[in-house]
Amino acid sequence: MRATAIDEAYWRGVIRRGEATFFVGAGVSAPPPSSLPLAAGLVASLIAPVLEPLALPAKLARNIGRALVSLRPEVITDVLLEHLGIDAARPLPHVLRGRPNAWHGLLAAALGAGCCVITTNFDTLIEQACDALGMRYRTVVGTAVEDGVAAKSTLLKIHGSIGGGALESVALAVRQVGHGLSITQTRLLQALVENRPLLVLGYSGRDDFDILPALLNLQRTAPGLWVVHERGTAVRPVAGPARRRSDARPAIQCARAWPGSLDLLIGETSDMQDVLRPRRSFGRLRRASPDAASVVEPWLPDREAAAVALLYALVEARAFELATQVFRQATKSRPSSRILIARAVVLEKYGTDLRAAAAVARKARTISKNESADIRALALDQSGVIARRRGLHRLALRFYDQALKTAKPSNSPEWLLMQIRSHRAVALEYLDRRADALREHRRVAKYEQRTGDLRGYAKSLNNIGIVHMNQRQWKPAIAALEQSCALKRDLGDPRGIAQSLHNLGKLHFLREDYPSAESAFMESLRLRLGRGRDDHGAAQSYVALAYVALKAGKFEDAEQYATRALEAHVACGDQRGVTQARGLLRALELRP
Repeated sequence: MRATAIDEAYWRGVIRRGEATFFVGAGVSAPPPSSLPLAAGLVASLIAPVLEPLALPAKLARNIGRALVSLRPEVITDVLLEHLGIDAARPLPHVLRGRPNAWHGLLAAALGAGCCVITTNFDTLIEQACDALGMRYRTVVGTAVEDGVAAKSTLLKIHGSIGGGALESVALAVRQVGHGLSITQTRLLQALVENRPLLVLGYSGRDDFDILPALLNLQRTAPGLWVVHERGTAVRPVAGPARRRSDARPAIQCARAWPGSLDLLIGETSDMQDVLRPRRSFGRLRRASPDAASVVEPWLPDREAAAVALLYALVEARAFELATQVFRQATKSRPSSRILIARAVVLEKYGTDLRAAAAVARKARTISKNESADIRALALDQSGVIARRRGLHRLALRFYDQALKTAKPSNSPEWLLMQIRSHRAVALEYLDRRADALREHRRVAKYEQRTGDLRGYAKSLNNIGIVHMNQRQWKPAIAALEQSCALKRDLGDPRGIAQSLHNLGKLHFLREDYPSAESAFMESLRLRLGRGRDDHGAAQSYVALAYVALKAGKFEDAEQYATRALEAHVACGDQRGVTQARGLLRALELRP
């Protein structure tokens, strides 16, 4: 990895001759006149029509918006599509429309010269710039890749495009993010990147689940240049504190993995236009109009559906107090079974009052008796989850079996059947039916991989790791848990990461590797006390650390952790946890 000044003559030459490949992300569509939103703005546009029918107090609506924009676009899209259907994607064609900017003009001219462009963007601004300049190129979208595509004037839209027009294609484009790269996509990526000069601009590289692993496996020999964006600062080599930035991590990983040279720079990405443009007129746009073909009529969900979707979204953001306020606003009249089920989910995930969660689930089961099979199955499934969380595993299994029996004959959606099976597998594991549990978890994981359900797949990997751990199969257990952690990091799920780390700590504890167990538990605790906002999980971390300290003979540390565990469990209202912590303290008092 070199840290030298940019060789402007070299890069201008390879662009002019059509020898380079550009890898670009949302950063190239953010500057005006395009001004397309980055991740947070995209999430905000999806949330806006869901909030409107609820007519929430202004402050509550603002707080909800702040909480939900922390979610990745594919996470919020997945939640909204699941609960509101295809119409939830309607805002996307509006917010992803714009006028091509200078970057799109430069990329279009490069395509016309023979260069290739890979983009993770769904918008069609590069194509519009090509049309405005009269450039000839070939577009490959998503998984519609054929073998043998020439590495010349090719635009690869690796995550899909909104250019299909139909609303279904827009939703598919966003969900495509979760499917990972196909074999043909990987081959094309190799053809476009491996032996060609590479420029990475406006792209964070944070696609840990599909693109980054593929990039790290390349055997690049040609020169490369990767610019990590930093707004309003001069472009300079990545050095010192800049190397510790999270958005610099993918670039540094690739620089270490690739045999060829890769110059790493950081600074204002737009400053690179004059550096790279072979001549002043290259790709200069006079005027290009927004594409009006993708306009979709505005849409608002009905009030009940909006409330349910919002409750589930707030669970993903771990904003439980906000979810409680939404429930109160949405149930000033008689609550429906769907809202009660969502409320039971909130209470169960919050974990502070599982008896209250069970009472809400019981009411939902009663109300749903005259409703569709899907609603009845959902009520039974959530009742099972709450029973399992209360340690009533056989009762939980009965609820799950009832839910499957209810859902199956009605041709229920596959996602519902898989959700029930996933929950059922956890109960089977607690009942020591581990072969059955593993079989169910793998079945669910295959479905999640096939449909691109990253959130579900991360949870299934965690559960598969637990089963292997309890079977003393250490290597597959560690592999599954570490993969789960990596995927949850990419999804921005600190609470989920903490859970998988906690399970890694348990694995090391069972192996009697107490230093590794302590390290994993401490990292899990740090997340739970910080970004994970999980007080109940933190209480469990204190218990785990107390056991590690006890085994290591650090009795003062063990007493401190057990005391904190007791205080935390009392605050959370977890009586089982209180009993466990008190038992630990008594054991420490009675030790010789």
